[in-house]
Amino acid sequence: MFSFNDIHIIMNVRLYLLALVLLVFAGLLPQTIHAQPAGDGMRVGRDENGTINNAMYFKDGEPLYHWIQKKKSTRFNGDWPVEKTLGYLNTELGVSLDISMETSLCLERIGDYFLETHKDFKTTEKFYLATTHLLEKLENRPRSGYMYFFLGNLYQNWNKPKDAETWYRKSAEIYKELPASYSGSYALILKAIFTSYLQAGKKTEAVYYIEKYLELGIPDSNNPDERMGLLAYLGDGYWDTGRKQEALDAYMETLPLIEAKLGITAKEYQEVVYTLASRLYKDDFKDEAIPLYSNLLDLNPVHLNDNMYLDVYGSLLEYYLEKFNFRMLTHVAGKMAPFISKFKNTNKEFYVGQAELFSTLFQYDGKYDLAEQYMLECIQLKRELYSETDPRVGSSLIDLGIIYMQMYNPDQALSVAEEGMNILRKGTGIPEQATLNYLVIQGMSQVYNHDYKAAETTYKEILQKSPRGGLAEFDYAVTLGTLATIYWYLKDYSLAENTYSEAIKIAEKTGITSLREFANMMGNLSMVYARAGNLTEALKWNASAIAKYREIQNELHPDFLSQKINRCMYLEETGAIAESVSGAVECNEAIVSMVDQNLLYWSENEMESYLNIHITRFFDYLHSNYLRNCVSNPQLAGKAYNNQLFLKGLLLKSSGKFQQAVAGANDTILSALTEQQRNIHAELEKLYTLPADQRETDPEKLEQEFSGLQKQIKQRISRLAEKGSLNSNLLMNEEIPFTRVRDVLAPGEAAIEFMSFKYFHNCVETDTVYYCALVLNKESEWPEMIFLTTGNQLEELLGKHPDEIYNPENSGLYEKIWKPIEKSLKDIETVFYSPSGLLNRIAFAAIPNENGQVLSQQYKLTCLGSTRNLSDSYSSVQGQSGMIYGGIDYNTDTITLKKLARPYSIDKQAPAIKNEISRSLRGAAWDYLPGSRSEVREISRIMSEGNMLPKTLLEQEATEESLKAMNGNSASVIHIASHGFSFPATDLYDFRRSQMAGSGHQAYTNAENPLMRSGLLFAGANHAWAKGRSPSGAEDGILTAYELANLDLSATSLMVLSACETGLGDIKGSEGVFGLQRSIFMAGIKSAIVSLWEVPDFETMELMTLFYENLMKVRNPETAFQLSQQEMRTRYYDQPSLWAGFVFIR
Repeated sequence: MFSFNDIHIIMNVRLYLLALVLLVFAGLLPQTIHAQPAGDGMRVGRDENGTINNAMYFKDGEPLYHWIQKKKSTRFNGDWPVEKTLGYLNTELGVSLDISMETSLCLERIGDYFLETHKDFKTTEKFYLATTHLLEKLENRPRSGYMYFFLGNLYQNWNKPKDAETWYRKSAEIYKELPASYSGSYALILKAIFTSYLQAGKKTEAVYYIEKYLELGIPDSNNPDERMGLLAYLGDGYWDTGRKQEALDAYMETLPLIEAKLGITAKEYQEVVYTLASRLYKDDFKDEAIPLYSNLLDLNPVHLNDNMYLDVYGSLLEYYLEKFNFRMLTHVAGKMAPFISKFKNTNKEFYVGQAELFSTLFQYDGKYDLAEQYMLECIQLKRELYSETDPRVGSSLIDLGIIYMQMYNPDQALSVAEEGMNILRKGTGIPEQATLNYLVIQGMSQVYNHDYKAAETTYKEILQKSPRGGLAEFDYAVTLGTLATIYWYLKDYSLAENTYSEAIKIAEKTGITSLREFANMMGNLSMVYARAGNLTEALKWNASAIAKYREIQNELHPDFLSQKINRCMYLEETGAIAESVSGAVECNEAIVSMVDQNLLYWSENEMESYLNIHITRFFDYLHSNYLRNCVSNPQLAGKAYNNQLFLKGLLLKSSGKFQQAVAGANDTILSALTEQQRNIHAELEKLYTLPADQRETDPEKLEQEFSGLQKQIKQRISRLAEKGSLNSNLLMNEEIPFTRVRDVLAPGEAAIEFMSFKYFHNCVETDTVYYCALVLNKESEWPEMIFLTTGNQLEELLGKHPDEIYNPENSGLYEKIWKPIEKSLKDIETVFYSPSGLLNRIAFAAIPNENGQVLSQQYKLTCLGSTRNLSDSYSSVQGQSGMIYGGIDYNTDTITLKKLARPYSIDKQAPAIKNEISRSLRGAAWDYLPGSRSEVREISRIMSEGNMLPKTLLEQEATEESLKAMNGNSASVIHIASHGFSFPATDLYDFRRSQMAGSGHQAYTNAENPLMRSGLLFAGANHAWAKGRSPSGAEDGILTAYELANLDLSATSLMVLSACETGLGDIKGSEGVFGLQRSIFMAGIKSAIVSLWEVPDFETMELMTLFYENLMKVRNPETAFQLSQQEMRTRYYDQPSLWAGFVFIR
């Protein structure tokens, strides 16, 4: 039975000793004063104030109770009138008792004698009643009330509760009706009554008197310590009599008093809160118990034993699970995780169950990084507890696949799910749920790969195999909703509407409507109505979806943001522009926050998928909205500019942040993880150089392991930051506003952020890519957002030879790209620009304007990865060392390469080996470049004269090993004059790829990873290009962008790639060009010169010679490049392909 006894002891609410109460109480009662007689007769006692406090009749020197006992003079009835009773006693004893106050005291003391000496309740009762009748006869109400109390106390001790309550109640009523001057006596009698009850453990009977006592509001009842105890007793009394709401009110009033007295960390406080919460929870006052349990959990109550702690945990889980409140479930799981972790070594099976539960909870709440973490741990422990091939391991692997699918990683999801199914196929049978989950992974993978007909078939199979009824009925509704989404993608909007409606009805019948999936169904149905032009219904269903999300408190999930963005679309379409714009800005902030959070935990591959599937679409709509409304709301252009500063190279920035954090952490665990990662990457490099049919290991498995380590590293860094062992600022993706860019601009300078996005029109995402410019100068309050052209028009313009594209007579690029912004560049001399999408393929310096000039004659142009780079300091080349490659022998034989496979130094030149050169691979893909030999010799001379220390590697000495040897200790300037390559994705036709002989090149030309389809050629490259194998113990001479990206060349200020197409690659949204250009910056290099097309050998040599001559004069690579390009333009003005193919980027 629940009790607050501990509280009473703790709070020092003492049970008043009855004798003490009576002494104090008696002293306050009015008395009648008579002279005390001498000898026999009535003897009276008085206090120091002369007030009677005792009386006894004596006969022959003995007190009257002596003679009553001796003569057994108790044969009278307590109900007799007082006159009859006194007559009986006078006759029996030969005394003269009269109707007086003294006689009342005498009779009372006789009763006390029989009670205290003989425990004779019956005789005591007679004398107490006689005393009472006498006082009533005297009409002494205060004294009568006093005797009523003692009668009540007598009956209570005599176990006559009804009689006791009758006299207690009469006593209280008497004093309640007395004048105000007796209020203190009333309080004392109430306290005496409830104290008497409480002393006897009768809290129920004490309730009435405690209530009356507290109602008085006298100082004692407002004393926090006393009030605390009384409220606790009151709560117990209420509870025991079924007045549970009143009990709850009393308990809730008690708790703050206890907290104030003891503090929340006190053992006694925590135990009291736990006891109260448990009682409430078990008696179906769950709503009232849960806040108490939650408060305990937030306190991390160290004073509770394990069973108590687990009871708190279990009750919270049960409560929130009943309500499908996954936000709170994950909060509880997160709070309990440190406590549960201690069972990992002492009770593994229990811990496995909890880890599996945690994974499920975090998955439902959209915290997929934590869901994955716990499921991986669960799988590992199951392997230790059971075996690698235990069916329980197989089922968990499939569950892990579901998590990866929700993290937009379908390849890894399919891989682990297939591994799980293979384990289950070897067992006695495949669980039904495992089969359904496996099919879900297959179906969602088909959706991600746009194979919607196959996905339709898969989901119909899932529906056929799904159980119905109970909780399974809701799962069926969710699956039906996914099928409706597939119909949407198949453009069967009528069928999508009907299927969504059916799914919603089924879900509603289950009563399970507090889940994200239900909100999604309503939101997706709104999209169908919007597509049909029924915006009234669209807004209605969208509002329901948003309200449901807010109800379940899941407002930072991408699905919720989808619905909010949809609402902005619908409002804009109905003409509610102001509401639409404000909603869009609100969504913008939430999206940035969500991306920042996921960057801390997800792998780069997962983040890339996440950005492509969700985030890019979000920003596409926002930028469509901003473009349409920026004239009347110019601040929207500022939002768009900020988005470009945030998005461009986002993953590249994040990767650099974490590399910096790892380098500064000095943590042994991090060091071990990064070493594992390096080893896996080295293995991947070797695998990727082999044709697919020659690979003994599946690279996909290694990529998954690499991603897993990447996440472990991020999690470790985050934990170190939480503990204060690492500067948390190193992890944060600094959000730079456009105002910071504006502030670093000088008068006459402008910054342009080019942007590209899929345009949304009439609530529909179109296939048209819009290109816009955001122009900013020193005086701008807001940037100016200007529409330029579409992707289709741009592709048509760029599908020609450079000499045609940049022909002075061809105004296409100028009209589409530059003329729309020219009016915003009045009085501007220097333009810093950051391209986007296809604009990365444009040589802006060579765009002819309508005045017969090119842009580089009109402006000083600087290409930046992002204009946020303007806020970073940029100076001349740091250091004096240079590493120069050229005149490379691509046919160097394997014997020579093996001899050259040795450590290199950037400080010391090794002699060339000339006698063993073999050109046995004549007719191979890559020819010798004679101009590159002359180029590097000239550069070496110029650098030496300019007080730099160049090292030149020619012929067979120009090996891939020599460049990789600079990892962690690179030259200030690296110049590579060679062949470069950049092949498009395999689904795009490429003439060169179709003409290449042999099979070795396929590892590069047909690679899925764009960083494997871009690279540079070094000594001996033709061997691997043709045969697909590298000489044993040596690099293959083909440096891919994939390899370059994983080197540490952060000491290098400038890398010059004097080769073909080194600035090209796959263009991936806001991340830009995935090729050598990206890899340069991933390697930590500060700036680069790269090419946009196939550049000729001789003219490239000219440009590079000019560049280094100017560099030695001005010591600023950017200025040197601009001067050199100007000189080349004067030499080959009518042939832009010969002078404009290179671009300087920082």
